[in-house]
Amino acid sequence: MDKGQKNRARKTLFVLIGIMLLYYIPNTVYNRYFNIKLIPITENADGSDSLVVLPDGSEVFLHQDASITFTKEFPDDRRKTELRGGASVQIKKDVRPFKLKIKRCLLISNHGRLLVKKINAVKYEVLVENGDFGLEEYNKDGELENLYSLGMNDKVIIGEYAEIK
Repeated sequence: MDKGQKNRARKTLFVLIGIMLLYYIPNTVYNRYFNIKLIPITENADGSDSLVVLPDGSEVFLHQDASITFTKEFPDDRRKTELRGGASVQIKKDVRPFKLKIKRCLLISNHGRLLVKKINAVKYEVLVENGDFGLEEYNKDGELENLYSLGMNDKVIIGEYAEIK
C-alpha cells in the first residue's frame, strides 16, 4: 500500500468515526435518557399478586411471579405489552389497538377482558371473558403464520402453537 492509499484509508476512517460521533452517539443518548416513550418498564408480582395500572388506564392483576412489560407512554397508534406468567387483564376501551404478547402470539383488541393462566413452563391458557380479539400467531422466524378471531368464552392454549378450544 503506497502513502496515498494509506492517507485515503486514514481519512475514510476519520470520516466514519466523525459520523459516529456526530450522529449515532447523540441519537443513542437522546433515545436512552430523554425519549421516555422508548424505555420499557417491567412490573413484577414477586411472590404475591399485584395490580398494575397501564398508561392508558387498563388494569393488569398479575399473579405471583408474573411480569408485564410496557412503555411509560403508549404511542398514538398502539398499546403494546408483553406478559410472562398468569394475570387478569382488563383492557380499557380506546381507538388504539391493545396488543398483548404471550410467547409467539399477539392478542389484539380495543377493549375486553382476558384471564391468562400459566399451566407450566411452556404453556398458557387464555380465556376471553368479554370483548372480541384477534390472535396473531408467529413462527420461530417471526413471520405471521396464523390469524384467528376470538369472542366471549373462547379459550386458547398457547404452547408450541396456538390451539383454540
